[in-house]
Amino acid sequence: MAGLCALSVDPSIYIADNGSFPFGELLFWEAFYHQHLGEEFCGFAFLKDGKIRNEGASGLIRSNFISRTDTFIGTEGIGYCGDSEEPFKMISKRGKAALCFSGNLLNRQQLLRELLSLGRVFDKTDDIEIIANLLLHGDTWIDGIKNVKDRIKGAITLLILTEDGIYATTSSDSHWPLIIGKQKGAVSVACESSGFGNLGFEIERDLHPGEVVFLKNGKYSLENHGNHLNAQICKFLWVYTAFPSAKIWGLPVSLVRKKMGAILARKDILNGFSPDIVSFVPDSGRYHGLGYFEEYCRAVNRGEIKRVPFLDMPLQKYPYAGRSYTPSSQINRDREAHIKILPNAENYEGKVLVILEDSVVRGTQIKSNLAPKLRLMGFKEIHVRASNPELLSYCPWGKSTKPGETLADRIPDLEERAKYLGVDSVRYNTLDDLKKVFDDLGLSSDLLCFDCALKQE
Repeated sequence: MAGLCALSVDPSIYIADNGSFPFGELLFWEAFYHQHLGEEFCGFAFLKDGKIRNEGASGLIRSNFISRTDTFIGTEGIGYCGDSEEPFKMISKRGKAALCFSGNLLNRQQLLRELLSLGRVFDKTDDIEIIANLLLHGDTWIDGIKNVKDRIKGAITLLILTEDGIYATTSSDSHWPLIIGKQKGAVSVACESSGFGNLGFEIERDLHPGEVVFLKNGKYSLENHGNHLNAQICKFLWVYTAFPSAKIWGLPVSLVRKKMGAILARKDILNGFSPDIVSFVPDSGRYHGLGYFEEYCRAVNRGEIKRVPFLDMPLQKYPYAGRSYTPSSQINRDREAHIKILPNAENYEGKVLVILEDSVVRGTQIKSNLAPKLRLMGFKEIHVRASNPELLSYCPWGKSTKPGETLADRIPDLEERAKYLGVDSVRYNTLDDLKKVFDDLGLSSDLLCFDCALKQE
């Protein structure tokens, strides 16, 4: 998925005093705090006195735009980071607009054929161009948004900067959610709340599935109602995708991850397994590892076991490397997985290690990088614990996995899977374990999507 954010300020109230940011800098940093969701392209669009300005670039937000934030002038704007060239600027019968989206169009080829047969013109036939053409239906932007949702099979989150203001919406199941943040004189809608605290925003609420809100002059208004009971939010947001400081539908991401790690530890404790060292795959496995370690501490306090394993970091993530999950090609994923993890210089001869991972998707990182590096450091045993249930299928709602490529789908037997990965064991939470975490924390698991953990025909 891509990272999206929208900002609207009231020029009569919002000023750069008392620790707040100028409009352009505020929008810049809001987009920057979504960088973990996409690294290939980035861009911004601004509305000033009814005129839209659009800027985009390949690569990272900070290196491309940090020196230009003082030129980002306006009252409304949107920011993007992902795998396509967005925001996409268009001229239509309703005037000019810029838009960006996150998600996947399952019926994109069918839609493309239909639109071409109608004489529509495309440049690169990207998903965003298909959405732009569907938006032209009807007399208003709301008509167009309704047409997009009616015609598209899949899950999308969409921001539209028009000459009047910003429309923000999610698909009818809110698979990829949006959240509203407010401060004096300003309102933001974003994929995540990760940067809200640093930028002075307080969480207002999450958008309901299918809801449409309109941002103008630092306020938002409801243009179309949604229904929270229709939600099928991606559970992987809490497991891996979202930054740990985010809160999604009221649940802190870091807390959910610690709970998942604790369940894995509980099972190992009951089986009489006690490693010498507990660690995690940096950085996405950090809170899963903390939860695992903390459960061993609680077990000692309860008198169930006699010793706590050490919490250590034999592997380090090099801070200037990118993410190995988001690149679109396997070659780039393999390269990034290799360069981003560095073994430290200590000797762990003869030690038994448990290493926590958020999930095991393709197994690329463990097999090709982590296991060989850990063996060279002297570990006698390596045991992988994954918080996410086995991925028995690809995700039809995103673009990161494809049919038949998940490790659990290719190698069903756990022992054979461990041999393939080059480790001594691999264990996962079950789907029921994961559902219980959400239910116990107050978010009904009925509102979540678990499609990747179910075998699809």
